[in-house]
Amino acid sequence: MFDDKLIDDNVRTLFEESLAEIALLELSEKDNWQILSTLNLMHSFYREQKGKAFFRQLLRSTLDVFIYQAASMYKSAENIRESGHSLRNVEITK
Repeated sequence: MFDDKLIDDNVRTLFEESLAEIALLELSEKDNWQILSTLNLMHSFYREQKGKAFFRQLLRSTLDVFIYQAASMYKSAENIRESGHSLRNVEITK
């Protein structure tokens, strides 16, 4: 089970609020590359550094990077969706 203490309050709140809706994110090639690179790095640390000094810190740091990348991408998509709704609401009001 995932321990929600691994992420800070701001990101936890963002993710909890997003649970009420299904959000499919279309990743740019750059975003996709960044996510895959982070996951590959995390996997590499897990395979090659397990049991060595600072293993947990390395894994935790790359997990933080992954979580913040995902949160940033989700928040950007949410802002775009909200701005689209705002424009439609203005048009309806006119």
